[in-house]
Amino acid sequence: MKEFFLWHGEKFAVGLVGLIAFWLIIQGLGYLGSSAPWPPEELQRIADIAENDIKNNEHAPIAEGVIRVDFADTATQITEPIPATPYRAIVPWNPEMKWRSP
Repeated sequence: MKEFFLWHGEKFAVGLVGLIAFWLIIQGLGYLGSSAPWPPEELQRIADIAENDIKNNEHAPIAEGVIRVDFADTATQITEPIPATPYRAIVPWNPEMKWRSP
């Protein structure tokens, strides 16, 4: 029995992987029934509401605690040069202090 699995075990493993792949493909294509939590009519209704909100430029009210960012102001701050003063070295470079190998 041990010798049988030594000679043919990889064939069983490849067959099992093939069956799992086949099952996943069938599930993905939806041949075994729909597992969607919402019926198509409900999804279409939600999509229509979203499309009308976009066309009418209606946005959901801003929730409490949410910070609204002015992206035009942020974009101008990003394009300005960064000052170098906070990044200057406090101690000037000392040529005496260099790496020495042991």
